[in-house]
Amino acid sequence: MDWILETRDICHSYGAMPILRGVSIAIPAERITAIVGPPGCGKSTLVDLICGYARPDSGDILFEGRSIAGLLPTQIAAAGLVRTFEQGNLYDQLTVADHLILSARNSDVSSDQPYQQWRKDSQIMKEGLRILATVGLTSAPLNTRVGTLSPWQRKRLDLALVLLEPRSLVFWEEPMQGLSEEHVERIRGRIARLRELEKTVVLTTADECHATRLADQVIDLSAVGGRTNESIGTTQISEPEYR
Repeated sequence: MDWILETRDICHSYGAMPILRGVSIAIPAERITAIVGPPGCGKSTLVDLICGYARPDSGDILFEGRSIAGLLPTQIAAAGLVRTFEQGNLYDQLTVADHLILSARNSDVSSDQPYQQWRKDSQIMKEGLRILATVGLTSAPLNTRVGTLSPWQRKRLDLALVLLEPRSLVFWEEPMQGLSEEHVERIRGRIARLRELEKTVVLTTADECHATRLADQVIDLSAVGGRTNESIGTTQISEPEYR
């Protein structure tokens, strides 16, 4: 088995409260992996550490065989690892087309390159339209502002951006959060297509049932060093949010 990502004995605390205690996991390449566990067990904290938004107290993180522990998020993204957030990497003021171009260009909204130049790239837009059809997002015109999309449409746009993502590994946090049961089943079918495209995707979710049906590998974080239901108890940790 080829492992694209490994964590080795990762420990991390917020103040005096331990969150991760010796977490060691391995993520296979070109597969769908789900990291599950109850709210507060440390899923977002682990992703923060892997993606460079925080530093582990101890342990190591290997991406494609190279240590990335302590690198900046921009350095880790440049190496080929990117994340979406629970609310998605979406900007309400931008259009669907803007998001497709930004993703395909492997850029961000702080770029100095004007959007109009990107929009002239017919190859990007052709691929973007194909991906939108794949995820079932054909009802929203390309000039639709993302802020006007429904939660279900936003999830489908999230999935389209994952499909367009050129980097090696994508973390997708809570892909089914806020959806109705009908839409959960529909997005589940769309996510399953990532396997056919040989994408390496790591889902983080509290919904173990859906994760089991989706993923090639399911990792219960509470069983490998994350906080358990008993340790969470009535004490809630306010983990930092990044948008």
